Amino acid sequence: MKLQLGFYKSKNILDRIVSIFGNTKYSHVCLISNNYKIEAIIPAGVRKADIKSYGGSWQLDIYNVNIPTKAQVRIWSDAYQKIGKKYDYKGVLHFVFWWYKQSKYRYFCSELVAEVFQNAGYPLSHKAPSNCTPEDLVHSGILEYDRTIWG
Repeated sequence: MKLQLGFYKSKNILDRIVSIFGNTKYSHVCLISNNYKIEAIIPAGVRKADIKSYGGSWQLDIYNVNIPTKAQVRIWSDAYQKIGKKYDYKGVLHFVFWWYKQSKYRYFCSELVAEVFQNAGYPLSHKAPSNCTPEDLVHSGILEYDRTIWG
């Protein structure tokens, strides 16, 4: 098993809004293994899907995760247990409207990824998972750029 993170850039309106308010060049992040991903996405929530299943035209930058295999297995296992959880709309709105209360049982993309890494003892950011953007995660010292896929 090889765990990677995928960071998407897209030109659709929702992704542009996320990029602006999140102050990030990436609008989405997911966990990848063997061309499949686990992600938190509107409206599906947390799901497993093919890495090429993303609306519109996009760019996917893939990064290898440089941590021990045992920790990678824990991350992937934790993420699998979250499949079926709902999307955290209020969590995303919290970046614009600070008074919105986030849910402990719902996830947006970077919150999901940050939480499973933190639970495995390898935090990707100094921020709480509920405050992380894809940009916060891509600058982690444990990621190494691998390749770009266009869709």
